[in-house]
Amino acid sequence: MKAKMEKIDDQWLKDHRWMLRTSHNGISFGGFKWNPIDEWTEAPDWKPTPSCGGGLHGITPHFNRTDNFVYDRFELCEIEGDIIPIDGDKVKVRRAKIVAINADIPPLAFKLCGIKVKFDPQTRNCTYHKDTYGKISRFDRETRICTYRKDPDGTISRFDPQTGNRIYLRDPDGAICRFNRETGICSYLKAPDGTIRRFDRKTVKEISKLTKKGKK
Repeated sequence: MKAKMEKIDDQWLKDHRWMLRTSHNGISFGGFKWNPIDEWTEAPDWKPTPSCGGGLHGITPHFNRTDNFVYDRFELCEIEGDIIPIDGDKVKVRRAKIVAINADIPPLAFKLCGIKVKFDPQTRNCTYHKDTYGKISRFDRETRICTYRKDPDGTISRFDPQTGNRIYLRDPDGAICRFNRETGICSYLKAPDGTIRRFDRKTVKEISKLTKKGKK
């Protein structure tokens, strides 16, 4: 008979060693696939050195200065064995298992790690995330694709909710780029000096350029 799953709540957080991480339906960096919820996953390339790679990565209440949450599913993981800090901002372990995802994760876990999140009440998917560096991300409630991101330096990006391609970017200097939502190719660029350039959305060839002195 299969053992009854534990209740994942604030008390569970106090009684266990754990970390937070993100993935895309269990697929993480390099295409590595985690086992399903409540099954242990082990790093096949384990190296107990304080550097990226060679382990299963995440953050804890003590090591969480990272902006590396690039995937759309939050995961709370129980961990076993040594915890290796990396650069003081994240950790890696040899064995871990996912015990809860997204809205099923106790809010206290996010608070202890300095992360702000919001979840859609119907889909229970993450719709908003602010990490410890101040990077803000917003996600489509259905597709879970990131549709908006504001980096700590002020760069703003917008993405198509269906393709995930970037469609708009504004950097801290005021330069603005617009991209074709299908190809992801830049079709419009406005430089800080006001120069406007347009490009063919397929060949990327410049088709017009407008400066303060006029069209070229």
